Amino acid sequence: MKKILAMDTEVYQNYFLVYFKEIDSNNKQYFELTPDAPLNTSLLSKIMSSYTIITFNGNSYDLPIIIAALEGWSNEAMFNLSKNIITSNKSSWTICEDNDISIPKDFDTIDLIEVAARESIA
Repeated sequence: MKKILAMDTEVYQNYFLVYFKEIDSNNKQYFELTPDAPLNTSLLSKIMSSYTIITFNGNSYDLPIIIAALEGWSNEAMFNLSKNIITSNKSSWTICEDNDISIPKDFDTIDLIEVAARESIA
């Protein structure tokens, strides 16, 4: 059985952060992209492909941003993508299509926003 990690991202014009915390322990891992520090894309990609990742709104926000980061986008480009995701009324799949972003099939994710939406309807 795969280990489960909670994940969140933060995006600014000159800073990018992906933060993971293992659910069953206090183990933490984070990745940063700054003007002075490159992103460890190989380890980030390995984590994304090897664990079950829990997010809140990850399918619509975090995953497209992470793919952009893994593809080498700059902080400013990811910041603009972030603004587009947040402010446009476009679906996440349309934004991904518009930006040539494809979420890998081997990413095993659980998006809690979808669970929360189902619970609020009941």
